[in-house]
Amino acid sequence: ALAFCLSEDYENAMESFTTAHHLDETDEIVTECIQYLVTLIDATQWKEKGDDYFSGGELSKANEFYSKALFVEPTLITAMMNRAACRLAMENSPECIDDCTS
Repeated sequence: ALAFCLSEDYENAMESFTTAHHLDETDEIVTECIQYLVTLIDATQWKEKGDDYFSGGELSKANEFYSKALFVEPTLITAMMNRAACRLAMENSPECIDDCTS
């Protein structure tokens, strides 16, 4: 399950952790992992919407969705990197630098 998480394959990770949870519903670590995966999946969906807007040239909307992803999960590095690139493309250097140094 952790290998799936590391490769950002959250659906298979969820399936593996859910199976583990069914084997031992009292395992608090598995329960916490499932809760965190729900957060990661939510944040990743926001990031992917940002990616769509970015590739379509809608930089303001992309920035908005990357920010939503980071609100849900502030440590989602891919959203942070993409928002920095978006802000650079928007010629917003100060906020790009903030993202790159956070």
